[in-house]
Amino acid sequence: MIIVFDLDDTLYPEKSFFDGGVKSVAEYLSIELKLDKSSVEKDMHDFYLENGRDGLFDFVLNKNGLSQKKYVQKCLAIYRKHTPLIKPFSEAINCLEQLNGFKKYLVTDGNLAVQRNKINTLGIKKYFIKTMPTSQYGILNAKPSTYCFDLILKLEMQEDCSKLVYVGDNPKKDFVNLKPKGYNTIRVLTGAYRDVKPQKKYEAAYIISSLKELTPKFIKSL
Repeated sequence: MIIVFDLDDTLYPEKSFFDGGVKSVAEYLSIELKLDKSSVEKDMHDFYLENGRDGLFDFVLNKNGLSQKKYVQKCLAIYRKHTPLIKPFSEAINCLEQLNGFKKYLVTDGNLAVQRNKINTLGIKKYFIKTMPTSQYGILNAKPSTYCFDLILKLEMQEDCSKLVYVGDNPKKDFVNLKPKGYNTIRVLTGAYRDVKPQKKYEAAYIISSLKELTPKFIKSL
């Protein structure tokens, strides 16, 4: 069995990356534009809880009467390039080490430089044959596209989709196109989507509460 892992909220808590990025942006705005650091940081966290990341910097700048595009771009660059203080879930490392006898890949959406930075900071690259940020293959090949998974089968000279299992957390995009093609899918109930109850077509074939349950015995039973 080939095991493919998602990254954000599957192997580490994505909120920790967000928190570090927001802190760096707040520091920049307090120095460059004389805004109150604590207030700006709180505004960004409040916005994120209600709306997610999209439009975050436009919101906080507009709220302070600063709608110039150059500031939005600068905030985005700082967020993406900050040095993240992130660590893998403790169970993630144990899981990856337990599954040492299996071929493992990583497939993750997001900005290419950001995702590579996360992978390097987390120190997890050594566990995978290949880490594959989907953005390096073009936006059309991001999840829910099966492009990267199909590519992995080709790399492994394997034609049977059932010989690959994908472990992810986001039922909005992780599994919907993989299941009809015959890929195995496992949803781990961590991160922002842990309480989401999706329609059947979006749900994984198997659900686990933690990577502690992803043992060699479990994988061999698929």
